[in-house]
Amino acid sequence: MPITVQDQKKNKQDTSVSEQNKKSCGIVKHDAPLTAIEVTDFKNLLTEQFSIYHDVIVEFTDLTDCDTLGIQLLLSANKSAKARNSRFEIKGDIEVFNNAAQRIGLDFEEYFNQAAG
Repeated sequence: MPITVQDQKKNKQDTSVSEQNKKSCGIVKHDAPLTAIEVTDFKNLLTEQFSIYHDVIVEFTDLTDCDTLGIQLLLSANKSAKARNSRFEIKGDIEVFNNAAQRIGLDFEEYFNQAAG
């Protein structure tokens, strides 16, 4: 599964911030399907990212497929982030998520935005 992980560090001039807090946002770049085959590995990656970073952004590029397990994972990650006052953001090819969610009668963007707010 092709995944790239990046750090987004806070301002290096702020020396009063602990090293842990400097790593406030992890960025995960994902360019593979998000289906039952990939969900376990992707869940483990998100869990790891949230153990390191306060906020996590996932950037999807060239996403070709997402099934209900992928939708469930993203919605669960969003709910968990909200419960811990963190930000979980997805960017990129979200039309694939919208299509998968519509197949099960869910408006992904509307639900995701309500869960985030």
